[in-house]
Amino acid sequence: MAYLGNEPDVIKTAETVTNTANNTTNETVYLVFSDAQGATTALETDSSLTYNPSTNLLSVAGVIKSTSGGITFPDSTTQTSAGYSTSDINTYIDRGYVTSENASNLADGWYTIATNTGNRAIAEFAIWDTASGDHQHVLFNATHSFGATDSNSINVFANSAYSGTNFRYIRIKEGGTYEGAALQVYIEGSTNAVNAAIVGANVQTDGWVLKDWIADATDPGDVDNWGSMTEAVNVDLDNISAGGIMTSGKIYSYGNILSTSSIEATTSVQTGIINATTHTGTTGTFSGNVTASYLVGTATEALYADLAENYQADDTYEPGTVLVFGGSAEVTATNKTHDTRVAGVVSTNPAYLMNKDSGNTSLGLTGRLPCMVKGPVDKGTLLVTSDTPGVAQALNDAYYKPGCVVGKSMNTLTDSSIELIEIAVGRF
Repeated sequence: MAYLGNEPDVIKTAETVTNTANNTTNETVYLVFSDAQGATTALETDSSLTYNPSTNLLSVAGVIKSTSGGITFPDSTTQTSAGYSTSDINTYIDRGYVTSENASNLADGWYTIATNTGNRAIAEFAIWDTASGDHQHVLFNATHSFGATDSNSINVFANSAYSGTNFRYIRIKEGGTYEGAALQVYIEGSTNAVNAAIVGANVQTDGWVLKDWIADATDPGDVDNWGSMTEAVNVDLDNISAGGIMTSGKIYSYGNILSTSSIEATTSVQTGIINATTHTGTTGTFSGNVTASYLVGTATEALYADLAENYQADDTYEPGTVLVFGGSAEVTATNKTHDTRVAGVVSTNPAYLMNKDSGNTSLGLTGRLPCMVKGPVDKGTLLVTSDTPGVAQALNDAYYKPGCVVGKSMNTLTDSSIELIEIAVGRF
C-alpha cells in the first residue's frame, strides 16, 4: 500500500483503505509499510525509498540487497553474485583476458586451441607454458574468412622462453566455404603446463571460440567435415626462438627496411632497396638496387651476359662499338687492324658492372654481347680490330700479335657487310 501524497502523514482507519491508481503523474511518492502483523499496525514511510509513477523509476538512497535468487534486469538476465571486484578487473585488464584454457603433460602433436564456425574471425592470442625450466610464451594473431585460403594468416609478434620451447608450430586448418576453421598449436616436449587465451581484437560476431587443447584426432566442435579439413597456413616458431617477428604472409614497407644483422626469408624478398649486413633466403627479387658491404653466396645468376667496366671515352659510342686504349681520354675508336691496344666492346646491359661511379662508357671485357663485325666470318672465328673505326673483323694469321684478339664470332657472315652480331668477348 502506498501513500498518495507529497509529504509523510498518518492514516488512521479501522475498516477499509481505498487505493487510487496514479500511473502518469510526474511526482515523487513514498512507499508505505506496516511495522507489524495483527489487528493494529502502524503505517510508515522512508524518504530514502521513493517512486515516480510517470518514469516507473524506483529510487533507493541506500543498498539493494537480495538474500536469495539475485536481481533480474529488463533483458531477463539475473545477477546472482556481486560480480568482479576492482582487483579482479585490474588483473583482467593487465593480462588482457578473463578466461583461459590450460592442460599439462600433453604428448607431442597438434592441439586445437580455437575454432571458427565457418564465418570470419580475427583475434590476438597468447599461449604460455609454465612447466619448470621452460616458461615459453608466444603472442600472435590469427585470421580466417569463409574458407578462402588466402584469407588465413598467422602473425607472431613475440616468442621467448627461459629454456625449453614446447610450442613448435602454429597452423590454421580449414574446410569448405562454410565448414569452419581450427587454430592449432604443435606441442614438442611431453613435460609441459600449457595455457591459451584470447587477449584481444576478437571483434567479429562469429569470431574465434577458445577450445580446451583438443587433440587433432578429435573433432573440436563448431565445424563441419572435420576429417576433411586441411592445413592452410603454418609457421615454425623455432625460426624466432631467440625473439623476432614472423608472418605466414607478406611484409610490405613503403619506406626502408633496415637490419644490422640479417633478413631471412623462406621464399623471396622483393624490394627496391635493401640495406643489410646479411641477407639469407631462397631467392631475392629486387626491382632496384641491393647495397651491401659484401655479397657472399654459393652461386649468382644474371639476366644479361657480360662482365663490364666503366671507362672515360673521348666521345659517345653506340653499343657494339670496338674501342681501344688511347685518344684524348681513356678509350677511343680504332681505325687500325689487329690493334693490340684493344680494350673491349661497348656494352648494352652488362650482367656485372665494375667501377660504376667512374667513366662514361661501359666496356664488355668478357662474356657475350652484340658487336659490330665486318664479314666474312664463321662461328668461332677469332676477331680483331679493323681499319673501319669501331668495327671488328676476322683475324689474319699473318698479322697476329699477342693481345690483338677481341673475341670470337657466334654468328656467320658470308659477305663483307658490316652487321651487329653476338660475339664472345675475351682474351683468346
